Amino acid sequence: MYGNADDLLAAGEFARAGRRFERENRWEEAINAYAEAVRFDEAARLLETLGRFEDAGWMLLRSLPKEPTRTMELSQGAKRAAVRAAMNFARAGGRDLACGLLINVGEGSR
Repeated sequence: MYGNADDLLAAGEFARAGRRFERENRWEEAINAYAEAVRFDEAARLLETLGRFEDAGWMLLRSLPKEPTRTMELSQGAKRAAVRAAMNFARAGGRDLACGLLINVGEGSR
């Protein structure tokens, strides 16, 4: 068994390392471990908690398809991530970016 978060990280157990770093209040390391584990939602949650809303928005966008995708072809999870990213951008003062993102995922009425 792994002794600490650093051991988990070295073993490639990124999500488990992120949880351990989080319990140890090692926020940056937890964020990086979650991102490495492709757990962008968890990394964004910590960024939101830290008040880093713009960073949280960009982190959430990393979970979206890389290629242009029609709105109707986006999964519900991808749409939720995009809306959450837009809300973070708005909280950070990036209202134009937030509005554009919402319109592009078919949520312009928000």
